[in-house]
Amino acid sequence: MGNVTEYRFMIGTMDDFESLQDLREYFGGDGDGDGTTVYEPGDLNASIFDFSLPSEDPWQNIAVDVGRGIAFANDWSADHTFSTLEVLSPDPLCPRPLRWLLVEED
Repeated sequence: MGNVTEYRFMIGTMDDFESLQDLREYFGGDGDGDGTTVYEPGDLNASIFDFSLPSEDPWQNIAVDVGRGIAFANDWSADHTFSTLEVLSPDPLCPRPLRWLLVEED
């Protein structure tokens, strides 16, 4: 299968988070990639979904859709939520230089 890239999709309600940055900070994901987790599960209405995909195209281009699909399959909706996708493992084939691939506000 070759190289794989690890991702983390985070989603939380706008009722519990004032901004996307609040969601990232809740999960310890300030974008520095240190993997520090500062949350206690159940504190707020939010979830993390970790998954991996092959590093080759077209997989890199659909990582956001895969993350959303996993969240939606776990009873989440795009309505009134903040969500983001973080690259957990470095991938030289990833065309995007940013760690945070998706910034979404509804």
